[in-house]
Amino acid sequence: MLAEASPSNFELVVMLAILELPGNAHGANLRRKIEAETEQEVTYGSLYVALDRLEEMGWLRSVVGPGSIHRNGRPKAIYHFTIEGLKCFGQTGVSVQSLLDFEANL
Repeated sequence: MLAEASPSNFELVVMLAILELPGNAHGANLRRKIEAETEQEVTYGSLYVALDRLEEMGWLRSVVGPGSIHRNGRPKAIYHFTIEGLKCFGQTGVSVQSLLDFEANL
């Protein structure tokens, strides 16, 4: 676990999207949410690198969600904050507006 590591700006944007999608924060929804908020294209590769790093830091955890007909029955990972993650995210001092303004740097 990399608890002392700091999240990148993109990782902060990902965390904000997770907060706004409680219980429904999976790859496709997160990508759509981030793209809608930032008006920038987000690749699944960059999204999953960020999600993996945040899990390694101990800020997020994923659980296997149900499969769907759209995924041919394959399950999906649903991302949630850990208690440590919520505390650390709150201590970043990042405002929502500064995250949304981040769009120029994606």
